[in-house]
Amino acid sequence: MMIIKQEENSFHVYDVLGEMGIWELDLNGLEQYLHGLERKRAAGNAKVQTFPLLENTLRLHNSDGNGTAADDADDTIFSYGLPESCFFDTGKVLENAQTLEKGIITPPSVSIEVNTICNYTCRWCCADVHKEERGLTLSLEDIEDRIVRPMAQAGNLTWYIAGGEPALTVQRTASVAQMIRQHTAEYSVHSPFIALDSNGTGFRKNVRLFKESGINTIQFSLSSPYAEKDKYFRGVPSGMNSVETVADAIRAAKEHSLHCGINMVLWKEDEERQNLSDVDEMIRFGTALEADFIRITPAVPGSVS
Repeated sequence: MMIIKQEENSFHVYDVLGEMGIWELDLNGLEQYLHGLERKRAAGNAKVQTFPLLENTLRLHNSDGNGTAADDADDTIFSYGLPESCFFDTGKVLENAQTLEKGIITPPSVSIEVNTICNYTCRWCCADVHKEERGLTLSLEDIEDRIVRPMAQAGNLTWYIAGGEPALTVQRTASVAQMIRQHTAEYSVHSPFIALDSNGTGFRKNVRLFKESGINTIQFSLSSPYAEKDKYFRGVPSGMNSVETVADAIRAAKEHSLHCGINMVLWKEDEERQNLSDVDEMIRFGTALEADFIRITPAVPGSVS
């Protein structure tokens, strides 16, 4: 969801992920809307802020008990179909509405690529990754000063840590998560959502450090529940079983009460070399491990028009 200030007393609310639509509010209506979102958040409405990775995913364990919705009398504005998904600090956005002249007043979710190295070679990877670090990444000081602090100050509560493979630079990855948590606390009463994208390498060994750093959701990449097929698609290192790696990583995440799931990239080279037929088995695989979600993501190669 995005809010754009058109002029002094005109704001457009864009819903680009849910039911889709655009609503126009004056400042009073925007204030009512943002306060309504905050009441829903306080009441435990899972839509307002829980796990943004669940947008457009298969929910495997959507249990009851998400709390009660905010009082209907206070939230009549939602009867107009305004989006109820919110992953930012509403107080900061309301401040932006009153102080900024024009333009987008909601902060974007931020994805930080903490390194440019990976031990896999996925056929669809669009990242400029290498087998070893080549000095192409920002320093931790630059990440803090140029990304984390200003985005936390802008009210962002949603962060994604990726690479490369973040687990190959464990301390650097943990340091980025720690600075996100620290600077969010300076500007917001809410805790940040910090998600880690990983292929599961060494996860059990590092899970405690990741959790203590503030990471609260893990998305593990796996293209097939069949090890040989996944090895072909993703260039898994010799002697490593990626399916067993992800299974053990999910178990470790669940043991430490971390929200976690699987990202399955769909890929087809021909009728034989494809994983579209593996979706059902992947769902069974994730369900058996009690994963919280599965994302089914179509690959979009950059060289294909």
